[in-house]
Amino acid sequence: MKFKIAVVILIAFLIGVVAGLLLSTKNITSSKMNNLDTSNYELLVNRIKNEFNVEGYKEILGENGDIVVVPDIIDGQQDIFPEGLYYRNKKFVYKNSENGMIIILSISAAEEREGRFWNHSISYDSESYNSKTGMYKDTYNAIFPNSEASIYEFTGNGYSLLLVGISSNLDNVDVFTLNETAQFLQELAKYLN
Repeated sequence: MKFKIAVVILIAFLIGVVAGLLLSTKNITSSKMNNLDTSNYELLVNRIKNEFNVEGYKEILGENGDIVVVPDIIDGQQDIFPEGLYYRNKKFVYKNSENGMIIILSISAAEEREGRFWNHSISYDSESYNSKTGMYKDTYNAIFPNSEASIYEFTGNGYSLLLVGISSNLDNVDVFTLNETAQFLQELAKYLN
């Protein structure tokens, strides 16, 4: 009987410790985000919204907001806290009706830093990764889309910028989506400088 009571007390103690650690981690994260200076982010979003354009592309969201709901498994519920992602993220969608290219530009507030640095650079095309004759032919399946996607992400002073290029590459041009995304990024980089 004493053993069962001791186990119950130990379990209650451990639950209390874990809960305390989780709450203190959440408070550290929240206080860190509350100190985030969003002025560079807000300035960049307004400049892009009002001044930036790339020939052949039309931005379709305008003043409308659009954000994908994120699972709360990373940092809790995001839609109720001012420091959450929804309050420090803006998405732009650019469409090119001449070549079928779509560019999604997402800007989030980030910590201030000197200069820029790359976070990610990835690309997918079905010719490389879902081909009946390619290196990964054993994983080919017609269920997978015949699409291409390229992603660039870098962090600047007070912002993080993610650029996603998507196309069906109807003319089957080599590295089409990657090239188009890189050209869009070049125009954006010229604008940012």
